[in-house]
Amino acid sequence: MPSSTGEAAAGRPPLARREAIIAFNLLLSRCPGMALSVPENALTWRPTIIMRSLESLPVRWEAE
Repeated sequence: MPSSTGEAAAGRPPLARREAIIAFNLLLSRCPGMALSVPENALTWRPTIIMRSLESLPVRWEAE
């Protein structure tokens, strides 16, 4: 059984991160009118050492 730690996992993002990247890319490809409603540098990150996450993700919908 493959190990998820150590040298075997070096350089690979965890499964949950890969799933999130795939999901967001799919969502954005299917919703081309969706965009951030604030500048990227205005996003607020939660102060935690366990997992990096946004306080909120403000988006706008531009009709095509």
